[in-house]
Order: sequence, then structure tokens, then C-alpha cells
Amino acid sequence: MAKTAQFIHIETYADIPEREKTVKELNRSSDVRSTSRKGVLNEARRVNGFCSHVEEPEQPALLYGLNLDEVEMLVDDYKQNFRLIDKNGKERKARSDASVLLAGVVSLQRSDQDIWDDYKKDAIFYLIEKYGDKLKSVIEHTDEKNPHIHFYVVADRNEVLNDLHDGKKAVSDTRKENRKKINKQDKEKQKGLYSNAMIAFQDDFYMKVSRNYGLSRTGEEPRSRIYSTPEFKKMEAERLMRLALIEEAEKKLISTNEEIIDRVEKSKIEIEKQKEKARIQTERERKKALISAESQGFNYAIKDFNNKSYLGKIAVSITYPKNEISRLKNKSNEVVKKYNILLDKSKKIEERKNFYKNSFLEIQEKEQKLRKDFNRRVEQRLDVVNSKNIELAENNNYLSLENERLKAENEQAKFATDFLNRLKRKMGDKFNDFKKDLFKKIKPSGDKFNI
Repeated sequence: MAKTAQFIHIETYADIPEREKTVKELNRSSDVRSTSRKGVLNEARRVNGFCSHVEEPEQPALLYGLNLDEVEMLVDDYKQNFRLIDKNGKERKARSDASVLLAGVVSLQRSDQDIWDDYKKDAIFYLIEKYGDKLKSVIEHTDEKNPHIHFYVVADRNEVLNDLHDGKKAVSDTRKENRKKINKQDKEKQKGLYSNAMIAFQDDFYMKVSRNYGLSRTGEEPRSRIYSTPEFKKMEAERLMRLALIEEAEKKLISTNEEIIDRVEKSKIEIEKQKEKARIQTERERKKALISAESQGFNYAIKDFNNKSYLGKIAVSITYPKNEISRLKNKSNEVVKKYNILLDKSKKIEERKNFYKNSFLEIQEKEQKLRKDFNRRVEQRLDVVNSKNIELAENNNYLSLENERLKAENEQAKFATDFLNRLKRKMGDKFNDFKKDLFKKIKPSGDKFNI
């Protein structure tokens, strides 16, 4: 059976007081209508009044980091000790309604239970890589229909927590660049930036985790009429094309890296082999030269002494030191020559080693150039994709407004039709005469109509 769509969601929460539900909200599945950090943590801890949507509440299982009480202490510490230096150099404390906790959920359908154990581990590794030591806790609830984990992120004391939320950071960065008064067009642009950042976040999680398990990125398309339009289909096709481009770029980078690593490893092995070969050859030649010099010198002297007469041997005994010194000098010169030959060979080997080293450095330089070129191309692609995303977001907003306008017109037309039908039933045969008196005949006049 085909796997269902991934589900990951993040949100930030402020430290605001909870409130009880109104009458209109009593059909909701929780006793307290709250978006505060306390309400979120109480729901996770299965505190009474915060988990009525669960038939038989159970305590959560801690999978990573701190327990929820310790997380709440860190949130309190963050709120009390938050300090930020503004552009004027003044120290600023946290606002009373500032976000103090980022919480998220990763879930699967019960039908995909067979992959859940491995899937949640990879999801936790992804969160650790994304948030680092700011990821304080990951828990799992086992008392609801679908398997899911909750994760909690707390910022550093000198860091705005909303900057850890992909969508809110994209909007914040734009506001920092443009501090003029925001008009309606700017708000629409910010909505597009927020949507694009969150889509990128979903795509990143899909590429690194969900696709490895055969999950869908979005699941079945919504049944709303707006999503069956050519504009939406075009937007969806471009989104899928963006994913395909990113996946292809990743494959090329991996292939290039593997090729470079392979060539570098081979060069290292070859250099080590040549160094060892040169060392062995030098040592062998050195020993060979010493043995040859020693053996040839003594054998020659013994043989020559035995062949001489008694007087000759006496003469040799007298002249031997001079002759021996001269001979040893000659032999020493020969050894020096052999040593110089070996030295030349050693230099050639060193040159070959430097050649391999330079080749290795060239490969490293090419790798860096390839990385820079790849990053440049990806940035260019992403710029194009981001521009398209903004355009698509604007088109989507326009279509939503158009859809609302058509709904309003349909309601008006329906009302008018009902009114005329009731009037016709009430007036009977007199309706036609009434209609003729009420509406004059319409005659065309040029490109316009006169009533």
C-alpha cells in the first residue's frame, strides 16, 4: 500500500494567560482555549483540563533532552534574562507578548506504523542538525490514534526566538531591510515570503527524511475548486520541478565529491608507495656500496701481499700505509660518486613526490571551484524559484479574492431569483404586466445600450 503524506508543523508561543472557552467554542476538543507556552506544555504533560481530546491520557515518553518541567524552567529563564542591544546601543528586554517557546510536531498515519520507529529517529537527527543545542526536548505520545512526537526549542538569551521560525524569520529580515510604513502591497509580499519559507522548510524535511521512506510530500490534492484551476496546477508543477532540480543537484554534488575523494585517496596511496620505494632503494644501495668498498679493499690488499717476495713484502710493509691511504682515498671517491648518484635518484623521487603533491593540491583547488560553481548555480536557481514563488503566491491570493467575489455574486443572484419567483407566485398572471411596466425595452445605441 502506498505511503501517506508527511506531516511536520512548527509554531511559536508567548507567555500569555489562558482563558476558558466561550459558548461558541465548546465544540472544540480541549477544555481551555489557549495558545500560550504554558497551555502547550500542559497539553504535552497531560494535565487535567488540557487533554480532554484524549480518551485515556498517558504520560509522554522522553526520547531526547530534558523533561518538560526542565524545559519550562529554561523558558522562564529566557523570558527573565533576555537582553538585546538595539541599533542605538540600548539594552532591550523581552516584550510581555514576545514568543518564548518554539514547539513542533512530527506525525504519521497509523497505516504507516511499520516505519515509525526508524522514521522518528531520522526526524530527531534532522531536528538536532537544524536547531543544534537549542533543541531542548523531544517527547512521544502513545495515547492518540496516530503516532507522533513533539519537540521544543528555546533560544539563547541574546537571540530573538522568532528567528528560529523559518517563516517569521523571512518576514523579519524583510522588515529589517525596509523599515518604512508597510502598505497593503508590502503585506501581500510578506505573506508570500512567509509561505515560501515554510514551503522550503517542508521541502527540506521531505528531501532529508520523508522521501527515504516513500512518503508523499503533500498527499492528495485538496478538493476545493480553487485547487483544480490551471494556475494551481502550474504552481504545483513548478514546485515539483524545484524539488527535482534540488535532488539532481544533490546527486551531482555527491557524485563529484565521491570522484574527488577517490582521486585524492589514490594520489595519497601512490605518494606513500613511492616514498617507501625510494627509502628501500636508498637503503639497499647504501649497504651495497659499503659492503663492496670494504670487501674489495681488503681482498685486493691480501692477494697483492701474498704474491710478493720476502723483500717485496718488507717493502710493502713500509710503503703500505701510503699506498693504503691513497687507495682508500680512491675508494672513498668512488663511494662519494655512488652516493651522489643515489642522491640524484633521491632528488628525482622527491620531485615525483612533489608532482603528486601538486596534483593533489590541483584536485583540491578544482574541488573548491566546483563547490563554488555549484553553490552559485544553486543560488541562481533558488533566486528564480523564489521569484516564481512570490509570483505564484500573489496569483494564489488574487484567485482567492476572485473566488470570494464570485461567491458573493452567486449569493446575490440566488437572492434575486428567489425574490422574483416568490413575487411571481404571489402576483400570478399580473406578474408579466408588472414586469413590462417595471423594465423598459433595451435598445442598442452604437457600442452602448440605452434603457
